[in-house]
Amino acid sequence: MIRALRVALPLILVFRLALTALGLGPVAVSPADGEAGQPTEITLVWEPGVHTNLIANGSFEQGIGGWGALAGNTLFESVVSADAIDGTRIGRLTQRQVRPQADIFIFQQVAIPTYQASVRLLWNDFTIGGGSLDGVFRVMASVSGPSVPTVLHQSPVGLNDTAGAWNPREADLSAFRGKTVILDYGMTNFRSQPMTLRLEGVRLEVTPTAPTYEAFLGLSTNLLAANRVSQGSSPSVTVPGLKPATRYYWRVDQIAGGRRVASPVYSFVTDGVLPPVRPVIASVSADGSTFQFRFNSEVGRTYRVERLADLASGVWLPEPGTFDGDGSDLMVDFPMDDPEAALYRVVVE
Repeated sequence: MIRALRVALPLILVFRLALTALGLGPVAVSPADGEAGQPTEITLVWEPGVHTNLIANGSFEQGIGGWGALAGNTLFESVVSADAIDGTRIGRLTQRQVRPQADIFIFQQVAIPTYQASVRLLWNDFTIGGGSLDGVFRVMASVSGPSVPTVLHQSPVGLNDTAGAWNPREADLSAFRGKTVILDYGMTNFRSQPMTLRLEGVRLEVTPTAPTYEAFLGLSTNLLAANRVSQGSSPSVTVPGLKPATRYYWRVDQIAGGRRVASPVYSFVTDGVLPPVRPVIASVSADGSTFQFRFNSEVGRTYRVERLADLASGVWLPEPGTFDGDGSDLMVDFPMDDPEAALYRVVVE
């Protein structure tokens, strides 16, 4: 009777999980974010994004929210633990009453995406069972509606009786793609002895196996359709003709099952020296004794004005002084010798 209850209970409970299965976007492999000295013909490389947040509160950092339990026969709590693997809290499942043939379990319902992917359920556990091997710890999966649960993992209770003996576990759920599944962590006790199960780091990893990508590259973080440099199934793209000594920004969008998930925006800096922008003399004025020049400037550049007075010699002579660029137009004055006929130019370094 208890075994039948174990299967039927999730079907009659009204259990609504408010969870949106957003996923992480693709992960940059090369170049690393912020890396300098990159070639002006760059190859961007990335890995598929893995959806990891399909389980609600898998590390019990928010108590036991998001999990269901068998009322009356199961004590389920979130406890502070110094030996937790991924946080400061763990889920502890304890039999409320000592009696044989008793099932105690917790469960959570999750919708697994339909697109082509590998699906892995991962968790850490250890069981404590009064020194007896007369109990069984099981992890099971069942599809919503009448079905026979699939046993994902099974081990004897009492095998690890020392606190902190965490066991990393993994189960393949790829066969459940596109289905709503009830995941069940529980124990069956064959003797009248206390049992405890501790859980930590429960997560569901969905890794697309046939995604498509769109990669974007530009000079600002605002990457639009015009910045797209590749589209397709390849996890890399080579882009030639970049400017030297320039910071570029890039991101990748992963598309699987009609859903688009963007990576963070990454950046890199190309190697070399950026050639100066050619200064343009915007205006020249004279008041009878002074020439005034106005020309554009760049921060970090130095400017000087040169004069060619003797056209036959072709020798340019520097006017007095140099001028530091600040990003605005510079205004410089020189005395005008009368009468004078000469050519002037601005040199930038």
